[in-house]
Amino acid sequence: MKLLKWSILFVAIVLPFFWVNQLQARELYEKLQLEDRYNDMLNQAVDDAVHSLSLALIPAMESGYEAMKRVDLNKEAALASFWDTLLLYLDGAEDRWTKQAIAYYMPAFLVMGYNGIEVYASDSYDGADGEASLHHVWHPKQPYMYRDEQGMLYAFTLNEYIQIYDPISKTTERGFRRELAEQSMNPLLKDAERFDTLRRQTIISTIQSMLESTIARHNAEIMRLGMQYTFTFPVIEDEEWQNTIDDVGVLAFIQGLPLGSSKYNHYALGASKIMRRQLYYGAMRDGVKVAYPAECQPTEYEEVLFSSKQAAERGFFPRNCKRE
Repeated sequence: MKLLKWSILFVAIVLPFFWVNQLQARELYEKLQLEDRYNDMLNQAVDDAVHSLSLALIPAMESGYEAMKRVDLNKEAALASFWDTLLLYLDGAEDRWTKQAIAYYMPAFLVMGYNGIEVYASDSYDGADGEASLHHVWHPKQPYMYRDEQGMLYAFTLNEYIQIYDPISKTTERGFRRELAEQSMNPLLKDAERFDTLRRQTIISTIQSMLESTIARHNAEIMRLGMQYTFTFPVIEDEEWQNTIDDVGVLAFIQGLPLGSSKYNHYALGASKIMRRQLYYGAMRDGVKVAYPAECQPTEYEEVLFSSKQAAERGFFPRNCKRE
């Protein structure tokens, strides 16, 4: 009888702890499931935004050399695609209130372009009633700029095209590194490995600097609105940076979004394959317009083409190097 009493007492003491642990385990499981769903949501939204980046590559010629290619990215289409996917996951399609609520927790939507970055970020203003409101706008493009110890300014791009400004002589060099290296005394242009390392470092530091200032501004603006949360720079591994800065892409992150008793934080970084397409060089051979792939690039050419399809559309016959 005494053993039965002790058994009942033991169960009475242990059962509440067991029940609480079960509830906590269930809550944690549901939280992890919701986090995974939100991660998929943000990753898919960024992927869809990247796919919506349409471009117009305009090759120009300067004395037989390929001049800088201007890449016009359809940032508005990318942003619209991003929001469409995000709201679809949240069952809030066409719901501006859901969009506005999420925007408070999204400090930046950043587009990495060919020669600079553009960020869609918060900007507060006082309405007609005198109350502060928050909305997002596109901010001016920030080029991938680097200044060396001599004051030389380098404007990098996602490939080897570069512009170099000398403040002493007030002259500008522009072109691809391999072409400029043949006639320039600049040691950086003659060292391909060092050039690529500096180019990558400059692009990453430009993005990081832009994000830091954007986050600081977002913190100041939401504080005016009474929101108590401090946004911080997302931790992005160097390997992920290196895998994405060779092409145009999109970076977006959400922080501080209420998720039960915790806060949701996640970022998504995606790159296109626009710059990695096979290049073709259009030239005239015996009165015939032909296009050669990059591996057998002719010394003289008329036009740079970004696919065999584009070459055919421009009236060029794509050729295989082995056929020459």
